[in-house]
Amino acid sequence: MALKKNQVRFFLKGSRQPVLATALGMADVASDVLLETGVDIASIPVWLNEWEFPETHSNPVLLQNIAKEGVSL
Repeated sequence: MALKKNQVRFFLKGSRQPVLATALGMADVASDVLLETGVDIASIPVWLNEWEFPETHSNPVLLQNIAKEGVSL
């Protein structure tokens, strides 16, 4: 199965949680999805309030690039 180069981003609701634990949990699910479908899901946690106020995120440039290059579904 060929790897699809598109990435899917999910924005998390609720209060910010520890990033490492959240990223590891997301990576576990993303691995299953990748093996089953070939779709690469980035396991970078971004909470909805960080998306709405990118300056509060540890990497606001990343969020700006996602907003510029991403497609909302």
